Amino acid sequence: PHFANLLSLRNNEEDSTEKIQKVVRGCENLSDYYITANSFSKAITHKSKYLFSFQNIVLDIDLHQQDALIFRKYCTEALKGIVLEEAVGLAYDYLLEHMDVFADIYNLPIPNTIVNTGRGLQLWWAINPLPAKNKAMADVYSEVRQKLMDSIKDFLGLGKPFVIGKELKNAEVDYINLFRNFNLDEKASKSNSGCFRLPGSFNTK
Repeated sequence: PHFANLLSLRNNEEDSTEKIQKVVRGCENLSDYYITANSFSKAITHKSKYLFSFQNIVLDIDLHQQDALIFRKYCTEALKGIVLEEAVGLAYDYLLEHMDVFADIYNLPIPNTIVNTGRGLQLWWAINPLPAKNKAMADVYSEVRQKLMDSIKDFLGLGKPFVIGKELKNAEVDYINLFRNFNLDEKASKSNSGCFRLPGSFNTK
């Protein structure tokens, strides 16, 4: 992965926004470019021992091709031929339209950014930086992240049983069953030092 251009950026630089925009534009349509959710004291690395501050909470939600095929058994006739990219697109649109509902039900903030990765979705919450070496702050970060994870799983019904039978005549059930094919990648979501593909680039693996 190419970390050099990303991790050399500094938050206290006056022109950091312009630099970030330049990096993102330069990575568009390129392969294997990644960005970290949190900051590090040493550039070109994302080893946990160099973790400096918590900057974001990122939930990684996956949908695999076989899951999209399973969805066809539990959707209305209008969506019988759906493929993975179309399923992710539907989920993305649904989230954009219903995040206010999520915020009202769970009394939580909506994500700052929702990313369609092509194979799933990423939900990014930007936070005021917290020192990673401070145990109390690290505990708060973990607790808030877990609360967001539990709430999103409940809101979307991730992994719950499919709705079947007469209810399948109702188009709204499509969205219910659609999200029950998705899974929250808890390992990736809980990784303080993890990295994520930069939007606009693509994976070769």
